[in-house]
Parts: sequence; structure tokens; C-alpha cells
Amino acid sequence: MAAPSSLPRFSPPLQRKPWRYPFQLMAIALITTLSAPLPGVALGDRPTSKAEDIDPVELLLQSKRCRDCDLRYRNLEGADLEGVDLRRANLYGANLQRANLTGARLHQANLGATDLRGADLSGALMEEVSFEGAMMNAANLENADLRQANFYLTDLTGARLVGVNLRGARWSKVRAESANFCNATMPDGTTFRRSCFDPRQSPDQLQ
Repeated sequence: MAAPSSLPRFSPPLQRKPWRYPFQLMAIALITTLSAPLPGVALGDRPTSKAEDIDPVELLLQSKRCRDCDLRYRNLEGADLEGVDLRRANLYGANLQRANLTGARLHQANLGATDLRGADLSGALMEEVSFEGAMMNAANLENADLRQANFYLTDLTGARLVGVNLRGARWSKVRAESANFCNATMPDGTTFRRSCFDPRQSPDQLQ
């Protein structure tokens, strides 16, 4: 009797571990959701912060801080800006008549061609500030720090500069009739005293 032929061995199908697939599906669904654009928002758009929509003048009056702000030709006449932080701000041509800037921080700010007539800048920190062409008639700059400031073509007629520090300042073609320089530190580092009793005198070294 012939031996029976060997039958093909039956191999059961590979058993895939069912726990892998739910996690893979969840991962795919999550990636699809995150990559979809938000409703009403086009690709490439970015949210606009509320700070970008605030006018610089409004921000300045509310927070008393506006570093590097562009305030050219703005009207700030009579504004209360005591202790304001305007470092490196551009105030070219701005109207600051009779504004209160006592104790203001204006380091490296541009105050060229500004109207500062009657403004109070006493005790202000104004190192390296440009006052080129500014009108500062009757302004109060008592005890202000004006080191290395630029006063080219500035009008300081009748201004009060008692105790100011002008060390290293650029002083050329300045009008300073009746300005009071009592105890002021001059650009060359000397202290001026003559006008303490007669404000009609102006220091010779600034002519």
C-alpha cells in the first residue's frame, strides 16, 4: 500500500495585534485636526495684538511710557507728562507748549523743531537729546541733565537753566537772551555763576 502523500501544512493567518490600530487612527485624526485652518482665518494670517491698534498718544497718556515711539508733529500742548518714559522717541515737530515734563526720561530722543515754549522740563533726564531748531522760549529746565545734547539753532530766550548739566553739549547759533544759567555746568565742565544775580547776562563761552 502506497504511503499517503504529504498534505500541505496549513499555516494560520498572522494575528495582528488589534491594540495598535486605534492609537494610529487617533494620531492621524489629531494631526488632521491641527493642520486644518481655523474658521474665518486665512492661511498666513496672524492675530493682531490690541497694543498695535492703540494710538501712540493714547498709549503715552495712559501708561506714561512710550519708548521708541513715533510722535512726529503730534499735538501734546499742555499735556501732563510728568515722569514719562520717552527714551529714543521721535518727537520731531511736536507741539509741547506748556507741557509738564518734569522728571521725564528722554535719553536720545529727537526733539528737533519741537515747540517747547513755556514747557516744564525741570529735573528731566535728557542726555544726547537733539533740540536742533527747537523753540524753548521761557521753558523751565532747572536741574535737567543735558549732557551731550544738541542745541544747534535752538531758541532759549528767557529760559530757566539753573543748575543744568551741559557737559559735552553741542552749542552753536543758540539764542539765549535773558536765559538764567545760575550754577549751570557748561559744556567745558566749568560752573557758571554770574547770571545768578542778573539773568539778563548769558555766559560768554556759549556765544
